[in-house]
Amino acid sequence: MPLQAAPARAPAVPPPVRLVQQPADVTISASESLRPAIELADEIESLSQAADPERPNRFQAKYAPASRVGRPIAMIPANLAGPTAKALARLVDEVGDIDEFSAGRLGWSVAQMAEVLSPEQVDAFALAIHAADKGRGLIVADQTGLGKGRVMAAIIRASILSGRRVVFFTEKENLFSDIWRDLRDIGSDALVGRPFILNTGSRIVDTASPDGEVLHASLKAAEQKKVVAAGVPPEGYSLFLATYSQLNRPGPKVDFLAACVEGGHAIVDECHNAAGDSATAAGIGRILATSASSTYSSATFARGAENLATYRPVLPPSLRDADLPHLYKAGGHAFAEALSQALAEEGVLIRREHDLSNIRIEVRDDLARLERNRGYADSLSPILADLARLSRIVDALADRMNEQNEDVVAQAPNAAERKAAKEKWYTINFGACLAGILRQFQTALEVDHCVEICVESLRGGVKPVVVIETTMEALMRQLAEAAERPDEAVGEADGAAADSADDDGPAEEGARAPDFRDALRLMVDRMSQLIVKRDKADPERVPAEHDDVRALRESLIARIEEFPDLPFSPIDEVRDRVEAAGRYLHEQGEIPAPWIMDEISARGMKVERGGYVPMAARDRNTVIAGFNGGRIDGLVVTRAGSTGLSLHASEKVADRRPRLMIEHQIPANVVERVQFWGRVNRRGQVVEPGFATLSTGLPMQARPLAMQNKKVADLSANVSGSADNATAMDVPDILDDIGNEIARTLLEERPSLAERMCIAMKVDPEAAEAELYFVNKILQRLVLLPSDEQDALFAEMLDLYGDRVRELEAIGRHPHGSRELEGAWRVVEREVFAGADPRDGEVFGRPVFLTTIETLRQTKPLRRADVAAAVAEANQRLGAGTRAERSYGLFEEDVLHLKRIREQLLEHALPRRFESVEHALRAPGPNSVKIADARAKRFREILAYVRPGLSLSAPDEDGRQVTGVVVDVRRPSQDEMHLPGRWTVRYVLPGDEKPREISIATLVREQNYNLNEPMRGRPLEKGWPNLDAIPGGRVKVERKILDGNLVAAVRAAAESSEGTFGSAVAFKGEDGVRRKGVLIPKSKQNRLHNLPGSTSEPQVALAVLRAGARLDSTAGSDKSQAVSMMVEGRSLVIQLPGGRNRKASKAYLASETFLAAVEGATSRDESGYREYRLPVDAGAPAAAAVLELAGRMHFAGRFRKVALETAGANDAKPEPARRPVAMV
Repeated sequence: MPLQAAPARAPAVPPPVRLVQQPADVTISASESLRPAIELADEIESLSQAADPERPNRFQAKYAPASRVGRPIAMIPANLAGPTAKALARLVDEVGDIDEFSAGRLGWSVAQMAEVLSPEQVDAFALAIHAADKGRGLIVADQTGLGKGRVMAAIIRASILSGRRVVFFTEKENLFSDIWRDLRDIGSDALVGRPFILNTGSRIVDTASPDGEVLHASLKAAEQKKVVAAGVPPEGYSLFLATYSQLNRPGPKVDFLAACVEGGHAIVDECHNAAGDSATAAGIGRILATSASSTYSSATFARGAENLATYRPVLPPSLRDADLPHLYKAGGHAFAEALSQALAEEGVLIRREHDLSNIRIEVRDDLARLERNRGYADSLSPILADLARLSRIVDALADRMNEQNEDVVAQAPNAAERKAAKEKWYTINFGACLAGILRQFQTALEVDHCVEICVESLRGGVKPVVVIETTMEALMRQLAEAAERPDEAVGEADGAAADSADDDGPAEEGARAPDFRDALRLMVDRMSQLIVKRDKADPERVPAEHDDVRALRESLIARIEEFPDLPFSPIDEVRDRVEAAGRYLHEQGEIPAPWIMDEISARGMKVERGGYVPMAARDRNTVIAGFNGGRIDGLVVTRAGSTGLSLHASEKVADRRPRLMIEHQIPANVVERVQFWGRVNRRGQVVEPGFATLSTGLPMQARPLAMQNKKVADLSANVSGSADNATAMDVPDILDDIGNEIARTLLEERPSLAERMCIAMKVDPEAAEAELYFVNKILQRLVLLPSDEQDALFAEMLDLYGDRVRELEAIGRHPHGSRELEGAWRVVEREVFAGADPRDGEVFGRPVFLTTIETLRQTKPLRRADVAAAVAEANQRLGAGTRAERSYGLFEEDVLHLKRIREQLLEHALPRRFESVEHALRAPGPNSVKIADARAKRFREILAYVRPGLSLSAPDEDGRQVTGVVVDVRRPSQDEMHLPGRWTVRYVLPGDEKPREISIATLVREQNYNLNEPMRGRPLEKGWPNLDAIPGGRVKVERKILDGNLVAAVRAAAESSEGTFGSAVAFKGEDGVRRKGVLIPKSKQNRLHNLPGSTSEPQVALAVLRAGARLDSTAGSDKSQAVSMMVEGRSLVIQLPGGRNRKASKAYLASETFLAAVEGATSRDESGYREYRLPVDAGAPAAAAVLELAGRMHFAGRFRKVALETAGANDAKPEPARRPVAMV
């Protein structure tokens, strides 16, 4: 169908829409330029943002460099502005003028340096070199496109000038050319000479030349192998280049690079690739251990706790061996934010960003095709539901085969025959295959929408860059190879099923390209197979022979034949259809020339007329040049183009039309996603790009979009010091602990729903909580239900989630971030809560304070007369006067209706094993129907007497039970009246200025909410609290917080034996500066001694031991792997883990210092530990040896005073009590 007429096409190079703001030249001194930021206190940002030109948006501040060599253009995350300014000020104090210091280390004058480095780059270089001088590392976490490569080139130059060899690691071979370009740009290629390239066959090319002139190449394979095998640095080389692929196993390459960097400097570029628990990370760790210093470079260096462990050289001693995953889980974003802020203040992390004031990711729902998409979803849901049933049947067959094999193995006469008889039967992971199918299904549905947006963009003078991470061929390969990974639970929890797939699939020239029906058929084939693994043989696929399997296969194949067509090659569909639209518009005279769409991918084949044809080899640099030069109008980019591309509207390129990045298929890996953004949003752009994420509008897509928000928030908390970020998408998001609990409850109450969605309910509770198992399962498998049922279930979950959030907010808890304390607060008292730790340095080693803060608040609490008026109004609306004497109260009709439909409601909870509701209710023992019936009965009981004017008991913000008054009850619509979560109860506690709100579901579920059942004949008002006793007007409010060392404060609260002891809060001081701390609830202030203490100092350890404390190397309740010390009588007792936990003792038994300290001690081996006893008066060397190895030892909080007195932490006297104390 021809496209409608449209306005003429915009000119090829339109005037810029909005230039990036360029601040005026910096002419003031470094100390003056830093002072406004330095005055920001500890972890902190100014609240006077709205009128502050230095704060163009709430996420960022303008970066104030210490260098004065040019005009800064970068921003800095608001939470890192103050800490970074302090780090730079300290650097100036230690080295003097940063420009003079940096230029001197680079062998240049300041003027020469100013020609090639920006002030942002000079600051990063100076921090890196200063850290290297101290044997430390620096993480350069600047956003993609801000010039990290130029910083790395300067570090290489300075290192070589100082006589150090440099090893440079990166992700892809083409990045060797990028770092060489940066070296040439700063005039240092001659100084470096010929680099040694570890990747055989790799080359460095001139990226600016049209034909990619080769500048350097690796040695020939035989010669290279000989050099590497020698294991010593070859003469004449000062720079060594390698990709991470060279380090994926121990061997001579790792040993060679370790020798080359010994005493030198290591640069870990794109360092997120080296993070985590892998052979590559182990290889990098082995090499870094021999280097004198290191620099890490990545805009996405840490997406989780497991990644941070890679950066041990930048962490303080107390955190290097800490259980970071536990701290991240317990402390949440508050811990991650505090840690990144402290790293920035320490000067080992620096992060700058592009101005994100106008950067938003717009979610574009395809509302025009929503009904079509629902039709496709309804065609797919019965197929997937039957596939889930098939998977469960085959899983049961595998379990039976394993049980039979166990019997066979048990009967074998000897070990050799038992080993030979051993078999492992397993099946394909349904969740993994489902994730891949759904991902491709959504991508296919969005093709029309993507083409439409590309055409609209091009007609408006905007160049589209379409992101499609993987292809149908990649999905086919994933399904085909699934049986080769018996123990891999591939990414159902995070949607990363295709995360490891390449662009190239099983494509052969002339072969028919697969369509979506082929993918479903292949899934049926794989789901109906058993796989058996015998000893060292390859896995063998065996058809699952069972009548139910055969019947389901036949039914599924028939359904799949009827499934409607879907686009099967999104890349080709988008390219071809956009170009076809361009040709049509050109023929109509509406645009001056047809549009050209191209791609950057690793494909060798494309699809034409349903079959594969070879693609001509394309150099990616040629494609980039064509796009930036205007010859190519739009691009489709796969994961092959997530790094190493510059596609922005640069001042240096001919085609400066704005760019629009269209996320047709969001990368499952958040690091790659953020890297994609950096392709079009880079330094030197004259116009900011746009970003759009496509959505089908179906409920099934809420989960992947919410999952992406969660991933970006986690990454942002680690990298930018704040989980709050400008790139969050406006989508329903229930992927957290609250959503997981709601999903679990729903599934437990409705086992038939769990069975239909094939969700296993017997799972490890801790794992289910950590992985958000239930909410992930229920949202991913929404597609197994008809679309109307999907809508209803998703809406119900959103309502229940909102109700739970309101309940938490009613008691002062804020599940989505730090709570903001209203008003301006001043410090009136401060005492040391945990002493300083000299080992951790000036920042991480500072003490934790218990601080009392107060504010004057103008209050107008609701009085008895106000509450009485609200009660009267609500009762009049509800017709209380005509219903007062009813047996079931104001809502008698609803109670009676609920009784009538009782059995109908209980059917939702009926498991398959029961024939009927009545059967389940009569069965012995508990079951889901009995539980649901008890809840329904409680619901009816509450409805029978809840009414305005009734008193209730509810928790306040500090967790204390307080008597309040119900002031209103809101009934839902008739079709939702059977759902307790839809009923709203409003109530007032003494001191409230407005009513709080919960649902009747909260009253049913939570034991700390109780209605006080009215006594017959007694006025309800008799049960009211004294609402007039609370003072109004200007009232003094006082709170206690832990602050100072925020990392240690959050850690202490998170490691409490009572669970999380406090919550992160932010508050504004009298100076208008925003600060953070851990708020201690009033109900727990008298139990602060329960928070465990810790020490790294031997004299403190001995003092608390003599006072009766037990010291453990771990803070948690599980002491099975803890090294422990205690005093028994006159003996110092040291216990090392033994038995299956003996690995925890390995370092101690290998330490000459420890063994010498316990020489002569009485020792014995028990079943779970090894014990040493020696006189306590002679125990100092042993205690010191244990602390040296453990780092810190933990003790019960009641010994905190002894520890502080011994450490002399109170020598620096705090200000007298009840007087204002200066904020620090």
